[in-house]
Amino acid sequence: MSTYKPATDDEAQIRQLINKQISAICAKDMDRLMSLYADSDSRLSTPDFS
Repeated sequence: MSTYKPATDDEAQIRQLINKQISAICAKDMDRLMSLYADSDSRLSTPDFS
């Protein structure tokens, strides 16, 4: 028998994000869907091997 463990704050935030994604997809709202992702200005920097 397992005991119920309340959702952590992280889990709650993930579920909220998933619900926003589902809502945007169902509404076929690409602008809203893409707004949930990082801006194009935030890029991973690559090491300089020179």
